[in-house]
Order: sequence, then structure tokens, then C-alpha cells
Amino acid sequence: MGARALTAAGDDPATLRLASHAIVALARDFDAGLAGIDRAQALNPNSAQVIVGAAWVHNYACLPEAAIQLFRRAMRLSPRDPEMAHMICGIAMAHLIAGELEEALVWARRSTREAPAWATGHRVIITALSQLGRKAEACEAAAAMLRAVPHARIGALPLIYRDAVFAERYRSGLAEAGLSH
Repeated sequence: MGARALTAAGDDPATLRLASHAIVALARDFDAGLAGIDRAQALNPNSAQVIVGAAWVHNYACLPEAAIQLFRRAMRLSPRDPEMAHMICGIAMAHLIAGELEEALVWARRSTREAPAWATGHRVIITALSQLGRKAEACEAAAAMLRAVPHARIGALPLIYRDAVFAERYRSGLAEAGLSH
């Protein structure tokens, strides 16, 4: 599926960005997704949108160091980007993947201040607090997420990530705070 989708995307970096994201998120074909996003970056190396797409694909592939570098580059290229909160949240997620829980909290809280209705920032806060053993705070953060995003679901979110150990830590951190499928 991945190779055919990328071939169909041709040489359009925006299409390659979206196709790469979909290939990783839906088909869990990390190698094809990374190849597609690399091609998109080669075609348009200064597109903040393409770089943000690349950063998220690297997060899903559990390559947090590369993701952080990409998010930071996108932030420099587009300092007033309307999706800045998504970049900030991406850095938070990368730190969570890397096991840098306090740093993940700092970035996730910043993300939720900028975009309170984007559930991913809340999920990073909840998971980091759970993993730090701060269960009461994690439960409060889960309640805050549901107030801000009443229909937030957990669903198959952890399945997006390549590293099964991280995916389980992510899922269990959310579950410990009272969130489930």
C-alpha cells in the first residue's frame, strides 16, 4: 500500500507529506512513511508544513531526537505559524517518547495554553504525570482534557507508535488516569 500511495503522490511535497502521515498512521508502514517524507523534504526543504509533517512521522517512528530537530527547524522557519501549538506539542511528545518526562510536561503545558482544545497536548501531560507517579495530578489533567475536549477518545492512539514498549507506556499512563477506549 505504502509504495503505491507514494508513487501516486508524484512529486508534490504537500501530497507526499499527507500520504506519508497516512501510511504511518493507518498502515503502520514506517519505512515507507519515512521514505515519503524524506522525498517531500528534498522537494521542498524550506516548507514548514512539510517539516512539521516529517517531525510527526519521526515521532510515530519513535525517533524523538530527529523529531525535535525538525520541529525546532519548522518553528524557526515559521515563527508565527498558526499551527505553532502543534509543533510545541510535537516536541512534548518527542520528549515523552524519549522518557524525558519533566521536559515533556513543560512543552505539553505550553501547548495546551496555546491550543486548549487539542487533545494530544493533554494526553502528553496525563501520561507524563502518570509515569512520574503523580496519579492525582494525572486524574485532574484527564478531567481537564475532557472539559476542554469532551469527545476526546483514546482509541488506537498508542498503536500509531512503532515502539511497542512506548505505546504500552502511553496507553497505560492514560488508563491509570481513568481514560480508556
